[in-house]
Amino acid sequence: IARLCCDPRRPVRSSALGYLQRSVLLPELHILSPTEWESVFNKVLFPLLLKLLETTNINDHLHGIEETRVRVSQLLCRIFLQHLSPLLTLPTFTALWLTILDFMDKYLKSDQTDMLRESVRESLKNMLLVMNTTGLFDGDQPLTVITKDRIHSFLPGLWDEVFKMSTSLPTFISHSESSKKSVTTNEENVSLNETTASSSSN
Repeated sequence: IARLCCDPRRPVRSSALGYLQRSVLLPELHILSPTEWESVFNKVLFPLLLKLLETTNINDHLHGIEETRVRVSQLLCRIFLQHLSPLLTLPTFTALWLTILDFMDKYLKSDQTDMLRESVRESLKNMLLVMNTTGLFDGDQPLTVITKDRIHSFLPGLWDEVFKMSTSLPTFISHSESSKKSVTTNEENVSLNETTASSSSN
């Protein structure tokens, strides 16, 4: 199926990619071990990403190759996040993660339009946010330093943007909760005033 995802005929490529997506996203595949999921990356997704890079030519936009690259890169990120917990148990997790970043870098450089660039940027942003919630980037541990340096090399500013978002989220929630408390207090005061007024009139 992965080989057909690189077929020069756009309808064939699109259908094959649809089949591939449905296959690897089946809920039943949650029973696969971390090592088996690593094989999905190394034997299916990474070779597919590489093959799509090799098809680069000036007429890519005419054949929809750019759209295929977007869909495959999004699929890669989706599978990674969907199975992040088991993947984290792999002794080779850092190598797997850096390979993903390498492909994101290459795809940005192969971009002929803004479509792929925006897709890669958003996918990376989502991955970083989710990984951060697991505590993977707490402190200056090696994975944090390596990831930050690697992303700075091809998307400078993204790291700072993402972690400003993640640190401002609790503030937003706090403000939101404060607003709710304020509204509740005001409603209680109104209710109390109405009760007092009613008692006075009686």
